[in-house]
Amino acid sequence: MASSRSLIFKATADNHSPVEGTVLHSLSQNTRLGVAECEMMKQLLDKRIRKTSPDVKYKALRTVVYLSENGAPEFRMQWQRDNGALREHTLFKGTKDPLRGETPNVRVREEAKKAMKAIFSTSTKPKSTGLEGKITSVGSTNASTGFGNTSSSPFGNGTDNSFAAQSQAMFSSITSSIISTVKGAGGPSTAAPTAPNTSSKYGGYGSDGKFVPATSKNFALTSTPFESSSTTGYKSSRKEVWSVVVPNGVNVRVKPTVVADKSGPNLKFGEEVIMIEQKVGPEHWIKHHRGWSCARTPQKVLMQPKVH
Repeated sequence: MASSRSLIFKATADNHSPVEGTVLHSLSQNTRLGVAECEMMKQLLDKRIRKTSPDVKYKALRTVVYLSENGAPEFRMQWQRDNGALREHTLFKGTKDPLRGETPNVRVREEAKKAMKAIFSTSTKPKSTGLEGKITSVGSTNASTGFGNTSSSPFGNGTDNSFAAQSQAMFSSITSSIISTVKGAGGPSTAAPTAPNTSSKYGGYGSDGKFVPATSKNFALTSTPFESSSTTGYKSSRKEVWSVVVPNGVNVRVKPTVVADKSGPNLKFGEEVIMIEQKVGPEHWIKHHRGWSCARTPQKVLMQPKVH
């Protein structure tokens, strides 16, 4: 396990690159090493926030937001006792950048406000265990920039904590040999409840509004939607049609990373796009005419290729 100090310096590097989701995830795991570790991380992040560079400031504040939402409660408690750096930067006024103008300074102020909200948030997220906790990307609330728009759904657009229970049930039902395709998106459908379409390749929604995963013979043992031995980079010769399968849609970003800016409105539930490129890794991203969208994470399915 990498040291928290080295991870924080990596996360807050003085450049324009976004913070890596894997680095933030490792830091969130380190917050569970105890109060002393959280105190050390808080002190170092406090110093990074007070650096001159607005890029370092922003990344340090972004890290505080993520760890407050995804780390141990002890991390938030450290900032609740002493949050002077966060409060000061809600009114930050830095030197105007010759190329980016006031944008870097505005980002610092906005992220400081998000950090203040995050450290006093009473919402908690379920701890991940086993293989499902190996890789997690940047979380998201309305005050941050992950895949989705609620605290209970960092990659799609869940509605409340019932989503987590539904996702956990789905994860448990699928064999460990295909762990990369488990946890399809759940949550109640926005349309009128219908009988579950379990004959569908990807499952459906039942009359109680809960997501019903497909049977193992037609989904759990199918790896083609997300795994391809010939796919090692972005380009794809296949022009597949993909459809959004989470009720409240999927974000569209300028790059295949959780911290990239949004390029426009979300893809809506049921909306179809043609895949131009794809990036297959811990997360599966597809590029379409509007930008990049995450099709799946190790925990859930957000989009599926259309079955012909």
